[in-house]
Amino acid sequence: MGFLVLGGFIAWMAGCILVVLVVQEALIRLIGWKYRCGTRKEAEAKWDKVSGAVLAFFWLLWVAITFWYGGGRNFYYDAKIDRLCAVDGGIKVYETVKLPEDQFDKWGDLKFYDQRRHESALGPEYIFRSTNSYFRKGSPRMRQDHVQIFRKQDMRLLGEVITYVRSGGDHPFTWIGSAYRCPEAVSSTILIRKIFTK
Repeated sequence: MGFLVLGGFIAWMAGCILVVLVVQEALIRLIGWKYRCGTRKEAEAKWDKVSGAVLAFFWLLWVAITFWYGGGRNFYYDAKIDRLCAVDGGIKVYETVKLPEDQFDKWGDLKFYDQRRHESALGPEYIFRSTNSYFRKGSPRMRQDHVQIFRKQDMRLLGEVITYVRSGGDHPFTWIGSAYRCPEAVSSTILIRKIFTK
């Protein structure tokens, strides 16, 4: 894994150097054309007078772009996740259901809950609806996860949980991508435990 990160960093640095050399060559040619320099030596002499300022500007621009793509944009999108989360994120329980103790295992989880059955995960009497809505695709990716539990008999919403997630958007040579979630300590399992009680 370390070799891959090091290889990615070396490739990124080689790309930076290559870009600098190409830009420098293009500017020397532009100076030669603009000032009608007879030889390349004359163009290079004029380039030497302005090269410090041009390269300083280029490196500042490159550092700004690298900061943005290396983490700055993740701070921006994480703040956006926090704003969305403050509006409607978290668990809301509208009605609790009391069940006999034999419906729960020793950890307090429902025995009949099976996530693999999707909408029928809570048996025939309840609807377990889970939706993922992507509002930014690519890198970083952002989505809203929304879980709702309905009683099938009267289609009453018993409770819901909404979370917002940002994943990816890291620097190109980062091996393991980062993720951000708000609120952190909520899940469909916690929602089920809050709705169905002994």
